[in-house]
Amino acid sequence: FPRGGSDITGSLAAAALHADVYENWTDVPGILAADPKIVKRPAPIETLSYPELQLLSAAGTQVLHESAVAPVRERQIPLHIRSTRIGFDAPASLSASGVIGFAGRRPVSMLRVIFPENTEETALWEVRACLNEHRVETFHSACGVEGLCLLLSSGAEADALHAAAEQLREHFSGAQVKLRENLAVLLALCRSTKDIPKLSAAIEASGAPVHHLVQTPPGAMFCVNDSQYEQALRAAYGAAFA
Repeated sequence: FPRGGSDITGSLAAAALHADVYENWTDVPGILAADPKIVKRPAPIETLSYPELQLLSAAGTQVLHESAVAPVRERQIPLHIRSTRIGFDAPASLSASGVIGFAGRRPVSMLRVIFPENTEETALWEVRACLNEHRVETFHSACGVEGLCLLLSSGAEADALHAAAEQLREHFSGAQVKLRENLAVLLALCRSTKDIPKLSAAIEASGAPVHHLVQTPPGAMFCVNDSQYEQALRAAYGAAFA
């Protein structure tokens, strides 16, 4: 079976055709609740659902590539990653606060387009088309009363980000286009929103301001300065698992 955290989409697809259980053996004892390079001895996650695993992978967990989960998920085949079991109905192991674990994506940029009036539905597509033209990848977008907020992957060059922002300023006359760089996304995976204010308060108390908060069940994404990501993670982990 494949080892390590590489993209194993092809192997998973082949195994899913005939397997009752797919096992992936890695050099770590399963999926941990936080990055062990930042948090000392993080708790192991015993069980996850496929949507939870895909959310963790999209946010930065390196055990499996996000697209590699699709073949076994489609055939509803249980997936074992060392000590972590992934399935559809497996209850996730929770801390006392109800938090399952944390993952991070860094660095990222945040683009806000604030309109003088309510946002039109077509505006998001126009913004995304502009970003695609400049080869800027969007991994999350939201449309609110005031306007749009998009989280952008770190792969884009700074010149491309600034060129896209300037083009949007010209296209949307009267709108405010604000680009913020050198951020990080801290994902808290949890099955309840009741502890999100507690996590946010712990992050803020550590000295890392939360610039943007997105609730994306089963979790929440906190945008913090990339330079303060590690202290934010330690603070959030302590609030959830202490």
